[in-house]
Amino acid sequence: MQNFNPISASDILAWEPGPVPWLWDKFIPRGSLFLLAGFTKVGKSTITYPLAVSISQGRPFLGFDTVKSGVLILAVEEQWRDVQARLKRFNMRADDLLSVHCGLLKNDPQTLELIKNYILHQQISLTLVDTLSMFWSVRDENDNAQVIQQAKPLLDLARSTQCAIGLVTHTSKGGGDQGRSIRGASSLLGIVDQALILEMRQGGGKNQRILKTLGRYSETPPELLIELKGDQWRCLGTGAEAYQEDQLEHLIGCLTKQPQPVTWIVKASELSEKQVRNSLGLLMERGEILKSGSGRKGNPYLFQLK
Repeated sequence: MQNFNPISASDILAWEPGPVPWLWDKFIPRGSLFLLAGFTKVGKSTITYPLAVSISQGRPFLGFDTVKSGVLILAVEEQWRDVQARLKRFNMRADDLLSVHCGLLKNDPQTLELIKNYILHQQISLTLVDTLSMFWSVRDENDNAQVIQQAKPLLDLARSTQCAIGLVTHTSKGGGDQGRSIRGASSLLGIVDQALILEMRQGGGKNQRILKTLGRYSETPPELLIELKGDQWRCLGTGAEAYQEDQLEHLIGCLTKQPQPVTWIVKASELSEKQVRNSLGLLMERGEILKSGSGRKGNPYLFQLK
């Protein structure tokens, strides 16, 4: 079968692609190949499984909508008791559109054909491979040729079935910006449509994580601050919003019932005057602090806790 089919400039301009067919709004489109990466024990499975359950039930995840769809988890390095316990923890129901294969699999044509047939027959829209290192046969993760050889069939599987294929993988201990921490040579990041990178939050609570994103979609937030409360993940905001909240909390911690001028607050908080004035304005809008004074020479504005 020949796939050569060039399109003219006029046809390209006339084509209306329509909206992105999001499976998890702003993060995972149908038919995409994506990574969910994180360092050992940072919580990759703890976020992968509730994501799978949310999509199988059509519930929002981290505040973003999902489309109720069939989900397949390839738990290639897990034991059944651990898989069951995790799914129960995150409220899987007997009638959920979710199935699991538990046990070793090989990334070879025969296995991929079996997976493809299952995806099509069961109308699966999300398949998660947990973890990639136990599924593919790459001996040298820094060898781009080996990585492409193993990753390309997974991309073809996603495109041919319109099922989003998620590869749960590891990041290196040294870290790095712009996806450089992801193990699997630069070609792995290059071949996927989206990378979701889970990191510990420096200075944050032990259950807080930063979810960073790299990919082809401008709609996707570059990062989210998330927190696990009990058995539920919640989004605390984007990175910028989370930083702003940290500033506000820090400033409230510096204020007292005694009215103080901006100059005193700047010194006490060790923030810039611009940061202090912006934060004071937000705290005033929220009604969390009081302001007195006229703002004139000899009678400056003073701020205090309620």
